[in-house]
Amino acid sequence: MLRSDSLEGVNIFAIFDGMGGESNGRLAAKIAAEVLCKYQREKFNGNTDQWSTTVSEYINEANEKICEMIDKAQQNMGSTMVLIITNGYHVKAYNLGDSRTYLYSPTTDIPSSTNESRQLS
Repeated sequence: MLRSDSLEGVNIFAIFDGMGGESNGRLAAKIAAEVLCKYQREKFNGNTDQWSTTVSEYINEANEKICEMIDKAQQNMGSTMVLIITNGYHVKAYNLGDSRTYLYSPTTDIPSSTNESRQLS
């Protein structure tokens, strides 16, 4: 969890699941987390209108850093991500890859699985 010093600030919760073998996936997830820490300190603020743009910028930068490491290490790697951002009043969730976020409620059934196959054209 990345959290500001103030409860009134932006709180960020993230889970990364590395891909590409144990050590390579761990490295990709670490890179993605480090870039997110930088964005949390420098870019995220209480303006919820900008969160989606900032998340897109973050994903692009993290991807560039991971691709640089792929070129350097000559090994494949990557990471999925679940990201939740809140300022205490608003909550936004983002998923990258096959990791998912579910909203839990005692009165709502949660699906036990999802169909991950998709046809791309």
